[in-house]
Amino acid sequence: SPKRPPSGFFLFCSEFRPKIKSTNPGISIG
Repeated sequence: SPKRPPSGFFLFCSEFRPKIKSTNPGISIG
């Protein structure tokens, strides 16, 4: 498996991680 995910994945995380964490504080993403 590649060590670095696609840049789009990072964009997705940076954009949605705050929303996901606020909705599901128990979930750890990135």
